Amino acid sequence: MLLPALSKAREKARTISCVNNLKQMSLVMRLYTDDYDDYVCGSRMSGIYLSNYWIYAGYAYEPQLFSRQGTTFTPECTTMLCPSGTHENGMEISTPTGSATITVNHVSRRIHGGYGMNIQTGYMSSTATRYPDKILAWKRPSQTLMVCDSPVEVIDVGWWWSWRHNDAVNVAYFDGHVDSVKKQMPQKVWFSKD
Repeated sequence: MLLPALSKAREKARTISCVNNLKQMSLVMRLYTDDYDDYVCGSRMSGIYLSNYWIYAGYAYEPQLFSRQGTTFTPECTTMLCPSGTHENGMEISTPTGSATITVNHVSRRIHGGYGMNIQTGYMSSTATRYPDKILAWKRPSQTLMVCDSPVEVIDVGWWWSWRHNDAVNVAYFDGHVDSVKKQMPQKVWFSKD
């Protein structure tokens, strides 16, 4: 009878830890915006604004929270992992001893933490390019997601997120606040800058 209650309490603690991670990520992305003449960090870019993924740009500000190609870490000494996403898609990340190390490999999408950035912030691919906009271009910052829970292999969020916190997804918005949203159909405003 106590096991379900204990399980819910554990998940609540993981949810709070994840909210804290997202709050820190949103603050780092704001620092990036301040340093780059009010341009938001693109989710997947190369060249002018950053090299490759948004998590590489964040690594320069907070290595404990972000990653870069070749980063090696142990689960107990990093916050780049969503605490509730450590067993997704067959990836066993945490260990009882905490002695395992994981090397980040973004080419094969080995691991990046289970957080994804809004793809509308900017991307380059073989079929399309969307350059980052200035922060003021986002008309509804309190309703538009910047970073949220995503499956561990998804690094930028278009229509992919993970309801891993008791049927809720944690979301950091452009205005800096973080919220836990219960499972529902996504609102278009979540992604659009208009």
